[in-house]
Amino acid sequence: MTRASKLLPPRRPATFLPRALLAQRLARARDYRLTTVVAGAGFGKSTLLGPWVSAMQGCWYTIDKSDAAPATLARGLVDSLSVKVPSLSPDLNAALQGSFGADEGAGSQVEALAGQVGGALDDVDDLVLVLDDLHEISAQTDSARLIEALCRHVPDHCHIVLSSRAQPPFPIDRLRGQGQVLDIDASVLAFSEDEVAALLQDLTGYGDGELASELHALTLGWPAAVRLAAEAFQGSPPDRSWAVLEGLRRPGGSLVTYLAAEVFPRERESVRELLRRAAHFERFTPELCEVVGIPEATETVWELAGRGLLVRLESDSGQWFVLHSLVREFVLGHWPLSGDEVRSLHTRAAEWFEARDDLESAIQSRNAAADRRGIARILENRGDEMLRSGHADQVIWASDLLTGGLRTPELEQLAGEARQIRGGLDRSVGLLPAGGGQRGAPIARSSVEDGAPPLSPSRDRRVAQDLWTRPSRRNLSARRGSSPRVERLCPLGQGRG
Repeated sequence: MTRASKLLPPRRPATFLPRALLAQRLARARDYRLTTVVAGAGFGKSTLLGPWVSAMQGCWYTIDKSDAAPATLARGLVDSLSVKVPSLSPDLNAALQGSFGADEGAGSQVEALAGQVGGALDDVDDLVLVLDDLHEISAQTDSARLIEALCRHVPDHCHIVLSSRAQPPFPIDRLRGQGQVLDIDASVLAFSEDEVAALLQDLTGYGDGELASELHALTLGWPAAVRLAAEAFQGSPPDRSWAVLEGLRRPGGSLVTYLAAEVFPRERESVRELLRRAAHFERFTPELCEVVGIPEATETVWELAGRGLLVRLESDSGQWFVLHSLVREFVLGHWPLSGDEVRSLHTRAAEWFEARDDLESAIQSRNAAADRRGIARILENRGDEMLRSGHADQVIWASDLLTGGLRTPELEQLAGEARQIRGGLDRSVGLLPAGGGQRGAPIARSSVEDGAPPLSPSRDRRVAQDLWTRPSRRNLSARRGSSPRVERLCPLGQGRG
């Protein structure tokens, strides 16, 4: 018999935040044959589904490693359904006894058993079955085939909900094409800024709109991260909240520790390699990932976006993504590339950016690759174009990187013209914050010798944070006028896309 703990949905936690819009979307699951709830660890999938399926008087089954054996999974599914349909188990016991051997390859038995289960549910009204932790099942196994067959064979008045950290291990395109699939992903599960504020009020007893806004910007509404922060605030007085928030994101802080323990330990190698490379860019596309050495990146990028580890930017110039800021911090600190790998990555990226006329990003990558001659070449060939397109700040910054023989009279003149433009704007509108509020603004302006290595990523981030947060993090919201969407995604000041 199956352990009772695998058949019981989790109860509603003591601190439960009602979410009307999410509840309305989940209620639509009864209009579909299949619902997928896909997001990374800590997005509240089980917390959402447990109380809901209990209210629906539905069936629950938690998948674990033992269900890699199809016989174990089949027994568990029948036991789960039998909780609500007692007559089911006797009818299927004989089928279960002979369906599976010890080895894989029981394809016909899988199909037959799924058909029998579906037939046994014909007389059951409006049944919901939730399969939690589906990511424990690997693709192209008899266990995956059994669940896939069950999704096809259950009658229309039965509804299956698959909860997982990854997309189902079998194709569901045909069902989706028939309009029989409801998708709920990380973008739907994430807390809104108002929900973050409500949770802080509930857990701490005091409301701070600016603190809620900053916490949402840091976590992008990642429910587990928001709750960890809120619990940390509970143990400190209100006037210490900002210091507590800053400490959460540091190495060894609870947010980074959570990522290390819960989110990344079992990531496959292709995901690790994509994250290691993507972390070195303010924003990226699947095409750029492939250019810098990640084969078949498109599928992985969209998978990670659905899980909430990446965020898609609203852009008219293609499919741009950014890493969740907490993920970026973790990856740069725990999975670093070597110096040679960073230089190779940025050399390839610079060529790609330049071919797309994204000259600011091309210069940034040349800088990261310690290629000052490449920077000088871009300024010589296209510096006038940069000035005409309103990028005087980037021309000034790039010119300051060049010393010695690289600072030709032509480039000195170009830098002078850029400063004249900058000075004229400053006199017109007053002094602007560091970087001029444009995408790709530099985070350090010190000159370096040709061929010298760029600032280390960790120091770059410290300089960026210092520039971005002065005179106080409390004034951050007042500086979000020019590009609120991207600035909220990059609270460290690592680019404002």
